[in-house]
Amino acid sequence: MKMKMNRVVRIGLAGGLIGALVTNTRAAFEKSISQQNAQGWNLCEVVPIGGTNLFMLIIRLLILVLTLGLFTLGSNYLLIFEKCREE
Repeated sequence: MKMKMNRVVRIGLAGGLIGALVTNTRAAFEKSISQQNAQGWNLCEVVPIGGTNLFMLIIRLLILVLTLGLFTLGSNYLLIFEKCREE
């Protein structure tokens, strides 16, 4: 009997000026997906997290102001992978 297994991987990105210069969203996704594919996992879904929370928006804005626009918490994503396991 085949059973599906799941794995969740979190990708966190930096924001602000530093994040704009250093963070490459595509490369972060490709690296994570390639690593998981090499282990036999297949990507099922990408879930953005923390984007609509008013408290986190205020915290991000506060950090951005305190660091003079250099850094803030960036976007986070959950990558959900699955693969079949033989029972």
